[in-house]
Amino acid sequence: MLVEDVVSIKQYNVKKLLTSIRFCDDMTKKDISAHTSLSVATISNLCGELMAKGILAEGRPNMEMRVGRTPNLMKFQYDRYYVLALDFQFADIIGISILNLRNEILFSDSFCVPSGIGAREIIETAKQRLEREVARLKPESQVIGVGASVPAIYDRTDERIKCSSIARYEGIPLKKMLGDAFDCPAYVDNCANLRAISAYAFQPAQSIVCLDVSQGVGGGIVLDGEVLRGKNGFAAELAHIPIGDPAKQCPYCGGFGCVENDLGVENIVKQFPEIDQGLPLPEKWALCVAHFSSHADELAPMLNNLGRLLGQVASILIDLFDPNRFCLTGYITDIFPLLSSSFWAELNVRAKESLNRNLSIDIQERSWSDVYIGIADAMYHRWLP
Repeated sequence: MLVEDVVSIKQYNVKKLLTSIRFCDDMTKKDISAHTSLSVATISNLCGELMAKGILAEGRPNMEMRVGRTPNLMKFQYDRYYVLALDFQFADIIGISILNLRNEILFSDSFCVPSGIGAREIIETAKQRLEREVARLKPESQVIGVGASVPAIYDRTDERIKCSSIARYEGIPLKKMLGDAFDCPAYVDNCANLRAISAYAFQPAQSIVCLDVSQGVGGGIVLDGEVLRGKNGFAAELAHIPIGDPAKQCPYCGGFGCVENDLGVENIVKQFPEIDQGLPLPEKWALCVAHFSSHADELAPMLNNLGRLLGQVASILIDLFDPNRFCLTGYITDIFPLLSSSFWAELNVRAKESLNRNLSIDIQERSWSDVYIGIADAMYHRWLP
């Protein structure tokens, strides 16, 4: 037990050292010691071991900025290590990306998935494409892990996907499938958690709440740097909050009034029969956004209802967690300008105290990059160099 404790302390100190210079290229061993509160001797020993492994390298400082003796700088070889990221948010398109350990996206692409294709075949296609790109970028680099974003719950008890808005992923052991296919550590999380992790990586705060509305509706909560997950991983599950249309039966849980049936973008698109439902969801959504924009007056009741529901879900999260920052993300932000008046009207009534105390609210422009960055950051913190 003592040996395990010593190893754990050493791993903790190594990670503390690397994190201190992860985004910084101008720190000496003495600087690192001051930043981490570890002794200079401990830092010197750890740096020596990490340089032997090729994780750290020495660099020379800017001679014009220093006087007297010029100690070498410690540089993290972040660009020698890659994270592979997959985005399973949509049934018919898979996003793929490669990032380094500074969360910089080196490659990003997507491919279509015909109906009837299973998860294993999708993973194999992604693997082939990603491995080809890794070889092109820097063949000698090491992949530290692969992560995936899902519009579902990752059940921590049996490591399977639950309550997925995409049927092909329901119940599958996606983490194991990824680990086996790529032969490296794997990580699976829902889109909202990953966007919250990304928001924290860019601008840390004591508490960050993220509401993500795309194919599904999900919440991500970061408290004191840690994602709030709950016992089984179900924390901040929002899809089945019964504040939607009480006449609509949910196809997933069988209940009535689940908010995802009203706010999920696929369900919004279905309200417009003139849009070809056979198109990939991003294409259908683009047509839907254009239709909303050109018929905003005619569709005002529908838009007001969407804004009201969005404001109610946001208010529930804000009132429950009293965050420093609230982020609205996902495809719903494409039409937020058309929803904003009814959204803010709800918040001004239901979350008034938080707004009066300078709650920071960020309506983020839609992007897949924050999902990929969330995966990369989560994999970095799980990495044991």
